[in-house]
Amino acid sequence: MSVTTGLWLVRHAPVIDPEGRDPARKAYGHLDVSADVSDSAWLARVADCLPPDALWITSHLRRTKETAAALREIMTPRPDNPVAEDPDLAEQHFGHWQGLGYEAIATWQDEQSERFWANPAREPPPGGESFESQLRRTTAAIDRLLHHHGGREIVVVVHGGTVRAALGRAMELTPEQALAFEVDNLSITHLRHIEPDPAEAKFLTARGVWRVHVTNLSLRYPDFSTRG
Repeated sequence: MSVTTGLWLVRHAPVIDPEGRDPARKAYGHLDVSADVSDSAWLARVADCLPPDALWITSHLRRTKETAAALREIMTPRPDNPVAEDPDLAEQHFGHWQGLGYEAIATWQDEQSERFWANPAREPPPGGESFESQLRRTTAAIDRLLHHHGGREIVVVVHGGTVRAALGRAMELTPEQALAFEVDNLSITHLRHIEPDPAEAKFLTARGVWRVHVTNLSLRYPDFSTRG
């Protein structure tokens, strides 16, 4: 009998910028900033989509843990299982650019920056890691989840880069292709992994297959016709 595992990837709620500036205009990476979980209606719409009996896991960064706690608080029935953490699910490390606005990053000039802008999927920013490296560690984390928790529904509250990397793992994409996905705050990306029974080997590959059910499902507005 085949084993099906569900991954419900939720990007964390919007960041609260420590300097009080527009949080959408900065690169945070591994900075441990808080999430704005004040929009209870938005959180409730996301929580309503998540399986009630799932395993929960976050990165080690505060914004994912705070988002997971806020979602679990309003779920009915409320989950009572502990939330696990895996640092390998963290956002890409942006090195010297962490905490800077994108306008400042665009004007940063050195040899490493030039290499990064020439190949942003595979070259690291100054002092940081490449998206290709993040894809590898995210892949390792997902493979561990499949090995240890195969057959479960798993809610994974993480980062935009982590969701892109998970899609890259599932769809066997290049880093360049995986970077093309849009991932909004509090959006849901739903993947399923099917591990085959030996009797089904002629239908499914020996290492299993992925099914992508939805990407970047955004529930911020209850009526999408009101969006400007």
